Amino acid sequence: MTQHQKVEVLRKQIYRDHCIIRFWHNHQNIVSEQRHIQVHWAQTSLRIATHNLHKYQFVGGVSGFPPHHALWMCLHSVEGPWNDTSSPHFGGLQMTAGWGGLANAGMVSQSVQEWTAEREYKNSGYSPSFIYNQWLRWEYGKGNKCIPLE
Repeated sequence: MTQHQKVEVLRKQIYRDHCIIRFWHNHQNIVSEQRHIQVHWAQTSLRIATHNLHKYQFVGGVSGFPPHHALWMCLHSVEGPWNDTSSPHFGGLQMTAGWGGLANAGMVSQSVQEWTAEREYKNSGYSPSFIYNQWLRWEYGKGNKCIPLE
């Protein structure tokens, strides 16, 4: 299994764990013997998968941040705090739920949020229209200077 495949498996596991925890949080009125067991194991699995994901994502980067760190910081300057968990947009880059495999970007570190955005940017072929469609169209006319030079 390649490193990329391992990262994808871990992201899917993290997403499933968040779904289980969120379900039981939103349905506390349901009486079930399984509730506490499922939440406990989902939280345990979430801790392990998140720890392992961080190991795989930061291989190769000396600073722990992606190559376009300056771009993500520029976009962050007009977005919310890194730990923003309020719906419908989460984290320092104001990602929607499920974007890039993150259930709630506000629950992971700045570096994980940046690496997620970096991966999606790379998948777009480093297209400036990707940046524009994800962030800059909302800032159009406000003088935002976060335009990639590539």
